[in-house]
Amino acid sequence: MTAVGIGTYVIGGGFLSSGSYGESSANSSYPDGTDGWKIFIDNISANTLSIRAYAICSTASAVH
Repeated sequence: MTAVGIGTYVIGGGFLSSGSYGESSANSSYPDGTDGWKIFIDNISANTLSIRAYAICSTASAVH
């Protein structure tokens, strides 16, 4: 999970894998409340992979 700073809200997100095409499978990628982004990734290869979650954040007066 990745989290946003105080006074900002998550408006999008995703992930980046170090592996080649077909080495990982995304189970889910979704907002975790209004202040984070969660990912669940399967490594379907025999290789060690690095996975990084990203959150796109913005300041806002209200999030619905």
